Amino acid sequence: LNLVCDKSSFDSLCRSNHRLQSLGILTMRMLDLYFPTLKNAFDINARTKYGASNTKRLRSKLRAFYFQGEFDVYPFIRMNVKLMPYVLELLTKTEVCIGKEKGRLGSGTYYEVCGDNLNGMYRLIRNCHLPELFSFTSLESKLRQQEVKIEQLEADNAFLKDKVDQLTMENKELRILA
Repeated sequence: LNLVCDKSSFDSLCRSNHRLQSLGILTMRMLDLYFPTLKNAFDINARTKYGASNTKRLRSKLRAFYFQGEFDVYPFIRMNVKLMPYVLELLTKTEVCIGKEKGRLGSGTYYEVCGDNLNGMYRLIRNCHLPELFSFTSLESKLRQQEVKIEQLEADNAFLKDKVDQLTMENKELRILA
């Protein structure tokens, strides 16, 4: 099971085999009865025959196996906020198959449509420290921050000028004494 669909972590699932499509006809029948998760993983892998890229198959596996129930949000905690819309899209979309042929793995055309994984979206946003998502600073706020920074730099500059003047005076005094 772990070779084709290792659900133990986000990285493990990403590194799972997305090309292996079957273990033989008898085994596939047994999988259908006893291991539906593995059968589903083989079904996703078999979409290669119908033009699904490795990336699409990975996205399908993440939707089907990772973003379910109480999934681990750790991989997303320190993620660049610019990537979050793509993760939320992946999380909230689902797949619909049109024209699936009975008994043929991966057959049919798969479309991404809006789903309803609001629980998953809530978990992700609630547990990730991404205040940037919801607190965009206004232009006035950015200007005020820059003004404060300029004031601090001007104060530092004045201090350094005084220090240079003081050291120059000490230097002149030492030259006179020498």
